[in-house]
Amino acid sequence: MKATWLIVGVALAASGCEKDRGMPAAKGSGALSASEAELLAHLPAGGDIVFGGNYFGLQDWTANSPLGRMSKQIDPISAKWNACLARSNFTMAGAGGFRDGALRMAMYMKGIDLAGFSKCSSDAGLPVTSDPDGKFMTVTLENRGGLTLAMPYLAVPGGVYTVVSLRLDPGTITPVAVDLGRADLEREQASLATANLANDPRMSAWLAKVDRSRTFFFVGSGEGTPWGDQVGLIYGGMDISDGIAFDVTVDVRADGGADQVVSGWKRARSELGRLPPSMQPLKDAMKSVRLGKTKDGLRVVARISNAQLEAVTAMIAPMLPQP
Repeated sequence: MKATWLIVGVALAASGCEKDRGMPAAKGSGALSASEAELLAHLPAGGDIVFGGNYFGLQDWTANSPLGRMSKQIDPISAKWNACLARSNFTMAGAGGFRDGALRMAMYMKGIDLAGFSKCSSDAGLPVTSDPDGKFMTVTLENRGGLTLAMPYLAVPGGVYTVVSLRLDPGTITPVAVDLGRADLEREQASLATANLANDPRMSAWLAKVDRSRTFFFVGSGEGTPWGDQVGLIYGGMDISDGIAFDVTVDVRADGGADQVVSGWKRARSELGRLPPSMQPLKDAMKSVRLGKTKDGLRVVARISNAQLEAVTAMIAPMLPQP
């Protein structure tokens, strides 16, 4: 998904000033439904961020979209892993945040079992170790930066539970994986009887602001992080259908920060004419992006079609690293 965020980030940075006279606030889905609460009940309470959605739809798009095809050039092993997971129709939710210099995210996936992850690991050629009772396995992933991550997967009622933990090494900006075992995951699952994300009032209030009908949604806060004085609540999501559509709201806390962002993007937009004709696909995609201030913060809305993404990826493909 790195390529996705590269395209989105460039588009936002260069064209977000399209609308600075104000926009209506994003509409949320309100209170959790019974099925949503059941999903979130498999995750620990607390944390600074929660996300979820149709993992099948997201992985399918990742595997088959223009950006997905480009990701095969960047990281063919991850592409095989994503393509295999795209053949399993399941939903997911995750939650966590930064604590003591570490990013810790717990995820519950409903509608898939360990056999599904084992098959995808085999398809991608990833190392796997499994417990004799078939209820726990570890898949070793390695990205192009050399980060090795042992992903633990625990079989739980209705699906699979996993936790990823990364700490920031003081001597480098490269994340360092923190290995977690079966006992760690089982301990967390046992604690859900007394406190879980479904009965966490703080997260329930945040989630009410989010349109959870989207393919992927998220909400989080900078509160309690080194960026808490700059950014408050951040929420939104994206849909995957003939391209990508996203809607994100950011509470910019710094005095005058929202106005500075808008004016900075205006300056960037004024320089678009300097781009060479060869970058016309990127400029066309930028026209789909709107930004404006709402009562909740800065809101960015865009829809970029697959045809536009095809043109943009064709433009930047020669500049990407080769496998």
